[in-house]
Amino acid sequence: MKHQFRLLLFTFLIAAQTGFAQDKHFSQFFANPITLNPALSGAFDGRLRLAGIYRDQWRDQLSEPYVTFAGSLDMRVPVGKKGSNYKDALGVGVL
Repeated sequence: MKHQFRLLLFTFLIAAQTGFAQDKHFSQFFANPITLNPALSGAFDGRLRLAGIYRDQWRDQLSEPYVTFAGSLDMRVPVGKKGSNYKDALGVGVL
């Protein structure tokens, strides 16, 4: 029990350390639907969707410019019996 508590505490400390970062900021965030709302994964007409967004800001003013990239891949997974009118789908997305 003591070992599990230490492991859990260590995990939370590592996770909290990554939480001190600045959020990503994209000026045209609507261009990547999964970045806008992860619940939109699978909400499209097609088999596979690959999207990416890139921002390069203040390159001339700073020694280390603000560069951000995000990419996503999602697809529809049909749920239900074949041949029925029940048309539901599950979306699986990776950011």
